[in-house]
Amino acid sequence: MVRKGSSVRVRQRALLDFHVAMRATPDGMPADDHGRVAGYDAQFAAVARPGGGAARGPPIATARPGAMTRQVGDEAEVEVDALLHKLRTDGEATATQLDHVRRALDVYDELGVVRAGRALPLHEACACAAQCWEPFGSADRPDAGHAGVSVPFVGWDYEAFRICVVGINLHDYGGLGANWWVCRGHMFDRLGKGKRSHFAYGTGAYLAALRASLDGKAAVRDRPTTEAAADGWRAAAFVEAVKCAPRRNTSKPSAAMWSNCPPLFLVRELELLAPRVLLVLGRTDVTRRVTRLLDAAVVDSRPSFERARGQVAGRAAEIVCCNHPARGGWPPSFASLTDSLAQCSIQA
Repeated sequence: MVRKGSSVRVRQRALLDFHVAMRATPDGMPADDHGRVAGYDAQFAAVARPGGGAARGPPIATARPGAMTRQVGDEAEVEVDALLHKLRTDGEATATQLDHVRRALDVYDELGVVRAGRALPLHEACACAAQCWEPFGSADRPDAGHAGVSVPFVGWDYEAFRICVVGINLHDYGGLGANWWVCRGHMFDRLGKGKRSHFAYGTGAYLAALRASLDGKAAVRDRPTTEAAADGWRAAAFVEAVKCAPRRNTSKPSAAMWSNCPPLFLVRELELLAPRVLLVLGRTDVTRRVTRLLDAAVVDSRPSFERARGQVAGRAAEIVCCNHPARGGWPPSFASLTDSLAQCSIQA
């Protein structure tokens, strides 16, 4: 339950996180494109100064995510009760979606990275922190509010399709609700407004093809509409292979992070989510780690695409590995994916 007197702070944080989500995606937001956040600035200003005083901190469109986190609200970390409240209200999550979140929180509590309803900085609380962060200095560590684990995003249609997207890690963003606010930003602020940004639309195109195959529809090689791409996101869950995000080299994980994190966190998350299909974004480290982790056998391999079959918690699952869409490399993978699905639909 949210504590008495915290409703304004919860609303502040919800609007803040939605703004940050629109700026923290791999494909980024042009510095001069303030139009997409203008409407939310007005809402944020209204709740940031309920007593009529001046809003704290710089304007949303120009503030760094870390700076905004320190200046909004009294706590740097997102608390569990506040997150669940936000998902029910701002996130419009169903009871089933919230159940996935609660079970993930139980795992994080068991692993010691959530304590007393609070997400702890992974570079301090994780059992592998010393080894994983050894190559980095203190300046490479994210702000406390963005340094915790993020619960999986679970789409509204996930139970019917069970497609789980596996990303690499978050970029200069984090915290318990980060995946939810980022994915909602892709669905509603980008695709919902007809925008085809690389990550939102490219991932949505992959998901739309997989959703159609699982729905028994013939493979369509044409690129989907933004509406169909958004529906692809609704059918998916989203997790990160690596939970930590160093603040340099576009948050590239260290070798130790790749070795330690997926067996510790990702395996447990996949056991909870029980996906039929995994969509892996990236054709290098993340593909190798995930397919090895699930003891998957490759059934179709091409320069920009790989398809394998493995098991998650004793259940058959297909693993589809595609180019990371952030820099526009998704079209060759999309063509290979739809061709592969035309030859053989999803078997899981």
